[in-house]
Amino acid sequence: MKRAGLYIRVSTSQQEKEGYSLEAQEEKLKAYAIAKDYHVHKIYTDSALSGARLERPALQQMIHDIENNELDIVIVYKLDRISRSQKNTMYLIEDVFLKNNVDFVSMQESFDTTSSFGRAMIGILSVFAQLERDNITERMMMGKLERVKRGYYMGGGGVPFGYRYNETTGLLELVEREAEAIRRMFELFLSGHSIFRIAETLKEEFPEHAATIFESTVKRRLTSVYYIGKQQYQNKVFDALHEPIITQEDFDKAQRKLADRPHRNVFNHMYLLSSIIVCKKCGNYYNAYESSSKANGVTYKNKYYRCSARTYKHRKKYGWACDAKNFRCDDFDELILSKIREHAKDDVISVSNKKSDNTHILKEIEKINAQQEKLVDLYLSDRISTIILDKKTEELELKKKLMEEKTKNKEVVVDEEEYKTSLKMILDDFENLDFETKRIVLENVIDRIEVSGNEIDVYFFM
Repeated sequence: MKRAGLYIRVSTSQQEKEGYSLEAQEEKLKAYAIAKDYHVHKIYTDSALSGARLERPALQQMIHDIENNELDIVIVYKLDRISRSQKNTMYLIEDVFLKNNVDFVSMQESFDTTSSFGRAMIGILSVFAQLERDNITERMMMGKLERVKRGYYMGGGGVPFGYRYNETTGLLELVEREAEAIRRMFELFLSGHSIFRIAETLKEEFPEHAATIFESTVKRRLTSVYYIGKQQYQNKVFDALHEPIITQEDFDKAQRKLADRPHRNVFNHMYLLSSIIVCKKCGNYYNAYESSSKANGVTYKNKYYRCSARTYKHRKKYGWACDAKNFRCDDFDELILSKIREHAKDDVISVSNKKSDNTHILKEIEKINAQQEKLVDLYLSDRISTIILDKKTEELELKKKLMEEKTKNKEVVVDEEEYKTSLKMILDDFENLDFETKRIVLENVIDRIEVSGNEIDVYFFM
């Protein structure tokens, strides 16, 4: 007697439909098994779960049981109960059922995999199952796009900080205290504060929202078009009906600051020159780390600048690591300070002042393109949803746009007065400045530092 596994699934929208309820499917499948003289070994039930993905508890349990030789046949009420994805359906049939000598029967369609005709029919019907799913997705996306074009909030994900969603009007409404925090955030950023300092200041001034304020959220909010009365969908920006929090002028200034100098005050740095140093071998930025060693019972600690592509994490992710040279932080910092002082006093020095060839930026753009291709692959294999695809695509497109804008600008726009003031501070009183100020004045003077072995080129803004 064949050991049968009965697989049952309903999605939320189908639970009330006659003939698709869990009880109805179970009753009909049991009757079918009895009529065919099968022994019902186990019933696998996934309730209120989409058929677009394979990550369903009962389905995964059934696959596990099949691989452990507990079933001889799997019976479903209808083909789309097991999957609405053509790719997933064929995977289950070919790589799970047939590979483990398990027959598959779709009761409603009256065929099974014991015959070549049945296998061919399953392939054909799985195409229509996916077509139905794709049509539903397309209609949803078209409806959302039409809503966005009319200026209404598109929904999905969390409501942007600074607003609340009015379900009656379909619009975003200002939350004044949160909007005040957004205005203060832009004010601090445009006055030259680092992202770390902005986050700390906002936590102090708006303690009721401290749990939502991090360096990452500050950076994301600085690029959000919601705050100028717009919204972004499918890589396009649309005018919206909600009230803006900041002016277009201030928003554009903030984007230029982010685009012109990607390392400038974006994150708090524990080292003076991390993310300003660029490796000429691979195009990645240098970061820093602390190394400790023991000798004669004494612990010695040293800090080094290291190409970010030299790390184990990078090797594990990309399969290769850079072999660029490391630099002792204290020695390197002193070398660069001496070059800055030479630059200020004498133009005829061995420090390069030429324009960037944008190599490191182009490498970053290549990485973004690769990430976008991977996102599409994940979506096509039903491993991520449309919402996640849209969100991540928009983030990557914005990042790439900022990078591309920088490659177009042959000269970085820097305030001359700010440059001269920072240069004077480095010459006159650098040692007495706090770390945060040291970092800011260095970034006001140096565009980037390129290194290759012992060759060190400093690129000044002026």
